[in-house]
Amino acid sequence: NGVHIFVSYNNEASIGLKAGYIVDNNLQGAIIREITGDYIETSRDSGIVSHTPLADTLNNVFCNYSPVLRIENLEKESNFEVNISPNSVTSALNINFKNREKKMEMVVISVLGQPLESRFYGNIEKCKLELSLNSGFYFLKIVGSNRA
Repeated sequence: NGVHIFVSYNNEASIGLKAGYIVDNNLQGAIIREITGDYIETSRDSGIVSHTPLADTLNNVFCNYSPVLRIENLEKESNFEVNISPNSVTSALNINFKNREKKMEMVVISVLGQPLESRFYGNIEKCKLELSLNSGFYFLKIVGSNRA
């Protein structure tokens, strides 16, 4: 019937791997049906929660994870390399290309897939992309000569 169901019991390592998969594959999110019992008290029967290991792991991965970078739609083998820093960005993103790129478009995309800013550059080896966005997660799409 085309319905796929996956049930698992999680620890911090498995939650971290699943969250990393979500980030690496640009998935829209995950559904967590239940995360009861995910709390550690400051002392036995204190009723004061010191931390929540599973939720803390999800938060850490989604906020601090360095995803696997991919280059898609390459028609032939290429020397295309890019270095982007810093991670996390406060006001500007430094982008350095291994080889000079003739024409590039940089598109900042929200986690909902909406393009927020688009800038065009010509004949560049490096650039500084100034950003004035609210705190959050964003994606950078680099479009150039037959590659994105």
